[in-house]
Amino acid sequence: MVNTNGKTPEEVLYSHNLFSAVSNQLIRPQMENFEFINIKTAIEDKIQRANWIFVKSLENHERDNKDDLTAQFERLAATFVYNSCSDETIKSNGEELCSFEKAEDRLTFLSSFYAIETKSEKIRRYKEKLEKLARLSNEKFELFLSKVTSTVEQITDKADAREYIINEKFRQILSPETESFLRDMCMLEKSPKEIAVFLDQRERNITVPKIAQLQIDNKIDTLVQSTSEMIAKTSIAFEEQIARMEDKHKKSEEMAEQRAKILNNQIENLTATISKLTFERNNQQPSRPYFPNQNQSNGQNSFQPRPRFCNYCKVDTHYR
Repeated sequence: MVNTNGKTPEEVLYSHNLFSAVSNQLIRPQMENFEFINIKTAIEDKIQRANWIFVKSLENHERDNKDDLTAQFERLAATFVYNSCSDETIKSNGEELCSFEKAEDRLTFLSSFYAIETKSEKIRRYKEKLEKLARLSNEKFELFLSKVTSTVEQITDKADAREYIINEKFRQILSPETESFLRDMCMLEKSPKEIAVFLDQRERNITVPKIAQLQIDNKIDTLVQSTSEMIAKTSIAFEEQIARMEDKHKKSEEMAEQRAKILNNQIENLTATISKLTFERNNQQPSRPYFPNQNQSNGQNSFQPRPRFCNYCKVDTHYR
């Protein structure tokens, strides 16, 4: 906040932090409606606070150019709205935005790009938020209760309804052990506020592992480790067995390939021999069987000449 004690209107206008946009609170395209409403409200509040400071300085310091100073203030406020927009918003709508001279008109123009959230839509959104709300690990019960309370306040204005919803939501996050502890301490029927304070004072919000549970976890870890080692050893032995089988199979395939090569060579040699014999037989001259002439033997009869013998005389000197 600018200190206006003794400052003139000109000094107020030249204050560097009178209108300073926050980089992480810029109006962006396609932002959620509630985000735009939140940023728009923050801009309006800052302009209103700056206006209070400026008006007060005018009251404390009379000026003949009061209208000119007021016009400069309005231009600064309009520029503040412009500077509260992201580069994407300026690129898409900057020219139309600059056509409006007043900050109120520029905010109205920007509001046209975002749907106005109705009361029923707002209630439905906060109901969904309340349903998903859960206490974080080691989160204090009072802090969680404050979240529940602020959310329920946006859902209903009725005090009885608020009290009922807050009580139901708060008791949902109490574990059976915590409820047993509250029952033993006669605190179970107290209000959520009293219970939250009581539990935080005794640091019941901090989760401390029990010794028995630690022992169980250690046994489980040991069992898991031993089982993992056994599975690893079995896996290694199985892989070695598969490797031996693959090696044996590979050797069998190599022997089968060698035998197949030998058989192929034998078949090729046999085929070549058969082809050679077939070729020689086909090229041989045809021959007829030779039978010697029985009636001739070098021009003479092959039979021995019969001796001359006469059947009458019975002598071999002659015959008849």
